[in-house]
Amino acid sequence: ATRGAEEHAQPIRVTVEVEPGLPKAVGDADQLHQVCLNLARNACQAMEKDGGTLTLGAQLVTQDVPGLPGQTRQRIEVSVRDTGPGMASDVVQNLFIPFFTTKPKGTGLGLPICQRLLQHHGSEIVVSSLMGFGTSMAFRLILFSDAEALTGEHRRLLSGRDS
Repeated sequence: ATRGAEEHAQPIRVTVEVEPGLPKAVGDADQLHQVCLNLARNACQAMEKDGGTLTLGAQLVTQDVPGLPGQTRQRIEVSVRDTGPGMASDVVQNLFIPFFTTKPKGTGLGLPICQRLLQHHGSEIVVSSLMGFGTSMAFRLILFSDAEALTGEHRRLLSGRDS
């Protein structure tokens, strides 16, 4: 059983699945750390009643380029998966609305802030959840070798938070 800074009623096992030899991605380390920490905390809270497994993953994926049929590009997909109770589709639809929360002491700001930080990286959180089978939250990062794909706005947001 793995226990972090927060205590849980039941043990939560943590596994890490990182594809070896991943290329560098473009990103603000502090912002990405905040996003991953928030997603992992939410996953642990979802499992605190019955315990389960938290899986942190990173892998290279190939995706279609929007608006350019037949063209593909590579991204690093970071995922946080839990084996908790999952969420109903109406809850998933509201996750990124500020102040929406299912937690007694939640603010409803964690996921909207994470989504905003990832927009700075040209990404977004994609949620997959199935009642009784857990939840996966994933986002994709631009490879350093594709950094020219960042728009001017993304470059400004990532180059310095004070500009």
